[in-house]
Amino acid sequence: LWAVRSLSNDKLKPCSRMLKLRLAEQPKHNGKLKHCDAGRLRSLCERSSKLQVELLGTNDWAVFLRNYVQDFVDVYSEVDCYPEEVWQAAVNYFGSLAEGPSLVLPRGRYASAQALMARQLPFLRGFALGQVCHFVQIAISKRKLLGYVDGGIVPYVHSISMAKSLCAQQQCPLPAVSGPTDDTDRAGLPVADWDVARA
Repeated sequence: LWAVRSLSNDKLKPCSRMLKLRLAEQPKHNGKLKHCDAGRLRSLCERSSKLQVELLGTNDWAVFLRNYVQDFVDVYSEVDCYPEEVWQAAVNYFGSLAEGPSLVLPRGRYASAQALMARQLPFLRGFALGQVCHFVQIAISKRKLLGYVDGGIVPYVHSISMAKSLCAQQQCPLPAVSGPTDDTDRAGLPVADWDVARA
């Protein structure tokens, strides 16, 4: 019950995956509940008179508090609903980060949003965790303020996406990056982003 309530307070829809993540965050469980059986968890939720289970498509489900106003944030939405002053403050903050541990956020919206909230940034004050998850989504997908690098999320200028875009513009091969690769020899292949590929 507490896990459903805490996700609801964070404006995150308590789907089965999020519920397992939240349960696993309890120190006493040492992360083990992240891989608990979803069917058993659903059965436990269905037994509670304070909870209501609803199917989400064919392979997922969510559980809601009865008589609770559902104002969850759609973290996948591409609608940018944040004021320009928030974005400008974010640009200034991420642009000020130097090389080091603070430069890299954990990979994934949920984990990176938690890390940003832990930093108590003024421009995110008053935001629920669900809103920060959505903020990260927009920062990556639309604003190009953040991007991916091996194992994490970084300011866009340090990201693989930025490197690929620059190489595509200059029509040069992308430098080798750490991590596993396949056996295909791609040294002779041209590098291009979508705009170049369509031209």
